[in-house]
Amino acid sequence: HDQAQRNALIQKSCADIKLGQTANSDELPYCQQAVTILLYVAKIRIGQPSIKLRAALECIKICSKHIDSSSEQSLLAYQYALDVLPHVVWPGYPIHQRYRELSKHNNLVGDAVSFSISVGKCIQGLEWFEEGRNIIWGQVLQLRTPVDNLRVNHPLLADEYDDISRRLRNSTTSSTDFNRGRRAEHFERQLGDDDGRDHRLLTVKYEQLLKQIREQRGFGDFLRAKRANELAPAAKTGPVVAVNVQKSRCDALIMYHTGVVTHIPLPLLAYAHLGKMHSQLNLNSRERAFRTYVEESRILSGRYPKPEGLLGALWKRLVEPIFCAIENEVCVQ
Repeated sequence: HDQAQRNALIQKSCADIKLGQTANSDELPYCQQAVTILLYVAKIRIGQPSIKLRAALECIKICSKHIDSSSEQSLLAYQYALDVLPHVVWPGYPIHQRYRELSKHNNLVGDAVSFSISVGKCIQGLEWFEEGRNIIWGQVLQLRTPVDNLRVNHPLLADEYDDISRRLRNSTTSSTDFNRGRRAEHFERQLGDDDGRDHRLLTVKYEQLLKQIREQRGFGDFLRAKRANELAPAAKTGPVVAVNVQKSRCDALIMYHTGVVTHIPLPLLAYAHLGKMHSQLNLNSRERAFRTYVEESRILSGRYPKPEGLLGALWKRLVEPIFCAIENEVCVQ
């Protein structure tokens, strides 16, 4: 086990070599070997979160370019990436560091949801949507984290969790060495036997602590993403709609109280359209308080649409298809 971290670092370096070969070659064996190695690095229990995330993202990239884009390997890579993302933006890091990491991966959740929809995994897509929403808005709004909730009821366990998490992060090798392309032998020397043993012991303690926390009443799903059956009660009084907008495609997922999740494609909606509408609505809002500024903007743009037109476009492209789908579903039921 104390060899696991060392193996992960070496295999990541090997994967970089394979990817370098792949960049100049369309040979499938190179691609498959690289994907296998990257998936191993992404899912390993121990290791630097940023390295594991980078491995998952590189796996997604190579699958989309050189292997069947709808492969199970891509689905696994997205799952590993979302699993490790909360650790990359860990609350123990300074807030500016967490925002910087989030900005680097701001399309990850949307891309994962779009991919799951494209391969017919709508329930998986909804679960990823909710998982990503919790991660992102939890950081932006500084919402209470699961550890905060734990601290209210079990402060000693929360303190112990924070301590072990911090020590684990401090004991892992920095990802900057990977970014500089150091050789695998360097990493093997860097992680000596004592370092590897200490890290393994910390990992065992971490897993034992998670088990202890999850045995406490009300904390059985501590740090676990919610499954679709846990989300269904939110639709008790009416359907819940999740809208995913990406440059590649736009979709809506509708969840009913029965747990059924349906997919509604939104072909008339586009990322660029929404960006333009957002800017135009902002100008309309500012007109009330900053009329002079808006008048200048109107002159420069040559066209200044009224809010009614923007809302009408939103209705046609976004709201109406969703309402029609809900109405049809209700009629069927």
